[in-house]
Amino acid sequence: MWRRLLGGLAVILTLLAVPGAIIAADNAVTNIRIGDHGDRTRVVIESDNPVKYQIFTLSTPYRLVVDLPPVDWRVPEGTASAKGGVVDGLRFGAFDRGTGRLVLDLSGPAEVARAFALEPAGPGSPHRLVVDLDRVTVERFAETAPPPPPDSAPAPPLRPRPPQEQAALPSSPAAASRVTPPPEKPTIVIDPGHGGVDPGAIGKSGTKEKHVTLAMAKELAEALRATGRYNVALTRDTDVFIRLQDRVHRA
Repeated sequence: MWRRLLGGLAVILTLLAVPGAIIAADNAVTNIRIGDHGDRTRVVIESDNPVKYQIFTLSTPYRLVVDLPPVDWRVPEGTASAKGGVVDGLRFGAFDRGTGRLVLDLSGPAEVARAFALEPAGPGSPHRLVVDLDRVTVERFAETAPPPPPDSAPAPPLRPRPPQEQAALPSSPAAASRVTPPPEKPTIVIDPGHGGVDPGAIGKSGTKEKHVTLAMAKELAEALRATGRYNVALTRDTDVFIRLQDRVHRA
């Protein structure tokens, strides 16, 4: 079955080193709660330790993004299907080596009324990050929404490579002997789609596309290496999010 699906992977021919390991987290998010209070929606993020955070909103579609330092996501089962008020759903995971990201899908335009941290209510209680969201008009959203951080901007459009001049053929056998031969082994870089905060499609049984693509990529890499004809690398070999522009840059 796997081998029939291997053709769906994006395979890029390039020279590339395998990315480094993900930095270990020393904090954990233990719960994400959503409360509907009419025109105001409250999101509470519970963690073992205090967290630094950055919050911004996005449109088309409307989303609230909460960036944290690297964290372990030890939330209760079913948290990913939580919703309420203006929040239609959420997803979370590693955005990159230094960022944990929570994305809240919104049913319409909203603005952050306030965001603040609370100390534990008592021994054994979690730290809390509270974000209050108010429904607003499209016009109000356009006026007040802060710009996302530069690292979260969409990738610029790809520019076509300028046409290359056709190489002149050697004029003699002696000249031909001086032509640099191609590398003995080309490098094939396999790019498993999705990862980290981006699960891709989710099956009825809970299977996530990001896990399927990574498993397929590893099997394809093993099959290619077994031929002895290629050097093989992956853009990711763990469950981590890699931005599109980073994939393009590495390619």
